[in-house]
Amino acid sequence: MCGICGENCPVSAIVIVEAPMIKKDCIYCYNCARLCPELAITADLTNIHDFIRQRALFIKESTAAQIYL
Repeated sequence: MCGICGENCPVSAIVIVEAPMIKKDCIYCYNCARLCPELAITADLTNIHDFIRQRALFIKESTAAQIYL
């Protein structure tokens, strides 16, 4: 394990024993999954893509702040 996930966790919610373990204080920023070069942590966000798009429309998100999935 390389430890990149733990180094980039803003709340130190990752402990590496045999594999990365995510503690209860995780804020779901997904930095760990996004930055993991070994794919030891993954996140399937396909179910929330529509929700994110609808929420962006609802709050009239400006073009500069849009989330691109």
